[in-house]
Amino acid sequence: YELDEKRKEWNKDIITELKEELEKEPDNVKTRANLIWTYLENDRISEAEELLKDLPEDYEDRFDYYNLHSSMALAKEEYETAVGYLNSLVEIAEKLPEDSEENISRHARVGEMLIRIGYCYFSMDRLDESKEAYDRALKYPQSHIEALNHLAQISFNRRKYDETIAYARELI
Repeated sequence: YELDEKRKEWNKDIITELKEELEKEPDNVKTRANLIWTYLENDRISEAEELLKDLPEDYEDRFDYYNLHSSMALAKEEYETAVGYLNSLVEIAEKLPEDSEENISRHARVGEMLIRIGYCYFSMDRLDESKEAYDRALKYPQSHIEALNHLAQISFNRRKYDETIAYARELI
């Protein structure tokens, strides 16, 4: 909690700087995107949403475009919308050539995106689709433990206790 509050305090200065930059250059899409991210990090959803409306559909960084939109939809608990953006994000990330640090980093986040998709489906009580997303996330080492945890939860909710125990054993 303290760390989160400290981060929000630091971000106040960043927000001020980005707002000033955007006032000077209202068409600067990268500054707009950075300000949206900072608002989202600080739970200032309505301000982020207002700026997101003006983010052009042809924003050249498609990864960032879908990531921003999926994050906004998640913040607003619009899970069906989030899934659409997240699926586009996964598709883009999986096709990225691993020719730069940024692309390698983005590709490495596919598991995280699949976890988010699983969460959305779980939140909509669509457990088959949730399980499918978590199963796909198992392929990504950085998401393996979290995916197993969620798969155990789905199995438990379905009263498939042997399956729950099997997932739990993999976690140990």
